[in-house]
Amino acid sequence: MSATTILQIQNIHMAFGQNELLQDINLEVLKGEILGLAGPNGSGKSTLLNIISGIIKPQHGNIKLDNDSINVLSPKQRALKVAMVQQTPSIPYYISVFDFVMLGRNPHLRLLQWESEKDIEVAIRAMELTNTDMFCNRRLGSLSGGEQQRVAIARALTQEPTLLLLDEPTANLDIKHQLEIMELVKKLSEQGLTTITALHDLSLASRFCDRIALLHSGKIMSLGAPFDVLTKENLEDSFSVRSLVYKDPITDLIVMNSFSTMNNEETVNNSQKRIHVICGGGSGSRLMYHLRDIGFTVTAGVLSEGDSDYHTAEVLDIVFPHELPFTAIKEESHNYHMDLVAQADCTIITETYFANSNLLNLEAANNSNKLILVEDSDFTARDYTGGEASSIYSALRKRALVVRPKDLLKEISQL
Repeated sequence: MSATTILQIQNIHMAFGQNELLQDINLEVLKGEILGLAGPNGSGKSTLLNIISGIIKPQHGNIKLDNDSINVLSPKQRALKVAMVQQTPSIPYYISVFDFVMLGRNPHLRLLQWESEKDIEVAIRAMELTNTDMFCNRRLGSLSGGEQQRVAIARALTQEPTLLLLDEPTANLDIKHQLEIMELVKKLSEQGLTTITALHDLSLASRFCDRIALLHSGKIMSLGAPFDVLTKENLEDSFSVRSLVYKDPITDLIVMNSFSTMNNEETVNNSQKRIHVICGGGSGSRLMYHLRDIGFTVTAGVLSEGDSDYHTAEVLDIVFPHELPFTAIKEESHNYHMDLVAQADCTIITETYFANSNLLNLEAANNSNKLILVEDSDFTARDYTGGEASSIYSALRKRALVVRPKDLLKEISQL
């Protein structure tokens, strides 16, 4: 990507009556960059796009494109530099695809001037890029929503703009057409076209955008690379939802799972309580997730790198000691684990397996204040120590609350 700054947005402010739509917006956009605008409804994404395009004028601030102020350009001059595709493009259903795409050449023509061969070639090239040339003679009203969106982008490309603005280009499209649109945008970026796009789908934004500006209440909350902006803290602050955010180990793509709205009363009630989970092999993942969801401070026992519970604990930012795979728990990790158990209001042992390598996890439970054993089958089936683990477990069981998996959440709610 070139480091040349093509667009400067300086101190933009916009209000409607007492409603502040945009406040102190400052951005620089690079040539060939895909900048995503993200944020909840009403955060100012569409308003900002309309100001950049020159459709509306801000009350304060200035926008420069190639060092020219947008506000002093005539509509025709702006159309030579900026093309915009609205969230719901105005589609005249009765005209052909080709005639609609050719409308993008109007800024290049004088009054009553006919299109030249060059104009037609530009339109055909735009349709080829968007894979719309195959139905150039069909009427717009006969196309699907995804096809109409691609045609609208083809018309915008026919303007030969310096800057392409897209307002929710994937809205109401199925997964296939969403990917087609965003892959097209990426292809155009590689050819040097700068794009600013508002997107509700954060997964698409993280995958295809070079940078993301996260807006909230008319202000830029965060600006930067997708993984730096789309953090669980930012998603909670902007969308008021709890989320898991992590990189997929196979694709290296950002994975975001928003799993509940914020329940402040429940979270506050649980926020002072600590629950420690001794688990492994995936036996504790859903439990740790649920405990964090309802506001508990959660810690975990020693986990080995590569264990699915290890991955879950990392994603959830849970504190836990760890060891390399297939190695015994070291004294340092064991002592740290003992401290975590002692600090917890309650320790839960899940239905995990115990071998000589992780036996100290079970011994650490002796340090617990309150102990819950999750048990749905005979423990001996999970004992790979020749009986030593069963002996320790039997002693713990005498003072513990033993619950079946289906009853665990009920017991937790009473803590």
